[in-house]
Amino acid sequence: MPDLLSAFHVVLQSQDTAKVRSVLALTSAESEDPNESVVLYDLNLLRSEPSESWETDLQHLHARQREIFEQSITEKTRELFK
Repeated sequence: MPDLLSAFHVVLQSQDTAKVRSVLALTSAESEDPNESVVLYDLNLLRSEPSESWETDLQHLHARQREIFEQSITEKTRELFK
């Protein structure tokens, strides 16, 4: 990151073929260790056309969120969660 900047906040939005809108926010955060970088990952999903069952929608969105998250991280990052 350039010396003039001390932090960042990026928001990405997309919509997939299942009418699910994904909103991903990536934000830098301070670290106690100056040699480490900290990035906050916040992924929210919304259905643009809800079904008749909010429970079904919730299960679908949760599964889709997990799928997007898993495809967004590297194997090295995945090891941090074990």
